[in-house]
Amino acid sequence: MIKYIKFPLTCLVTALVSTTSLAQESTPGTNTKPAQEASLVAKHGLEFLVSAGLTIGGDDLIEIQVNDGPDEELKAGGLFDLRAGTAYRFQDSPFALQFSLGYHFDTVSGEDTAGRDADFTFSRITYELLSRYHINKHQLGLGVIQHTQVELELDGLGLKGDIDYNDATGLVVEYAYWLNPKFSAALRYVDINYKPSDELTLVGGAQSQLLERDGSHFGVYATLHF
Repeated sequence: MIKYIKFPLTCLVTALVSTTSLAQESTPGTNTKPAQEASLVAKHGLEFLVSAGLTIGGDDLIEIQVNDGPDEELKAGGLFDLRAGTAYRFQDSPFALQFSLGYHFDTVSGEDTAGRDADFTFSRITYELLSRYHINKHQLGLGVIQHTQVELELDGLGLKGDIDYNDATGLVVEYAYWLNPKFSAALRYVDINYKPSDELTLVGGAQSQLLERDGSHFGVYATLHF
């Protein structure tokens, strides 16, 4: 279950949601541009968005050596990223500000070589503020992202319990292409590291010091704008 979500970027969100303008579209300036491209150029105001992505990268967290199949690996940069948010595009300007809230997670499960069940999940809540620059159908983005409630859930291979990591802040770089005024596809890179907030207690009571993990990753996203 997702824990109570803290809100470390409240002031940034307040600045966005306080804007009450609705998304509008103005008439294209000339007949030399395709109508769809002109509508993208003219679009301004407040918009909402939902996005889903697949990510790869990061350090190995857990590996399950499966008896009758390929080994299962859980990485600090994977795998599923779901987010929703809002953006404000300034009138007569190529710039926009975007805020989104997301849930990024991955899970592996199976039987180890001894036939015992093993299930592991790595999850985090994400807050992101992105500055967007539009060039017709192309969009460049640069911003910051914060991960909180970062947790590795362990159940198998002699391990049981949760490992918590400190809140982490990283850098986001994005390129997006707008297929039409309602839909865009994006490539993203996030640079971020996770520092454990506690030690791992092994079965039998022994303590194991955990290392900082690199959660940097690349991702492919599809976004619906409305």
